[in-house]
Amino acid sequence: SIHQANQEGRVQPETLNCVMSKTKYVFTPIFVNMFQSALIPQEISDAIRFHEGPIGKKYVALGFVMFYQNTGTPSPEKMPQFTDAEMRMLDDFKKTSAGQKLIVNKLASQPGNHQLVTTKIQELFRLCRK
Repeated sequence: SIHQANQEGRVQPETLNCVMSKTKYVFTPIFVNMFQSALIPQEISDAIRFHEGPIGKKYVALGFVMFYQNTGTPSPEKMPQFTDAEMRMLDDFKKTSAGQKLIVNKLASQPGNHQLVTTKIQELFRLCRK
């Protein structure tokens, strides 16, 4: 894992910083394709509506911060905090068909999808080591 490689010194700090500086939007095409292949049009609309709203943006920010934590690198953003009302809204989204697929069933973590993300990370490391 990136975290382990960083801890063991197998990744130079400047390489890791380069990779981390590119991660915020580089995965967008992967997630768009993932959504299009796994969600029906109404679920895509629901997912977009959720992710464009304040709770969805906070949820994405949470994933971004967790990505940094998993690499053992300080995040440029603070860990978002959810109020009780926001948690209820997140739970409401989880109950939808789109929420079930994306959050409950962890669409991005499923083996084929996870491999796409891993491959992109490896590509970033190759690019940043040059």
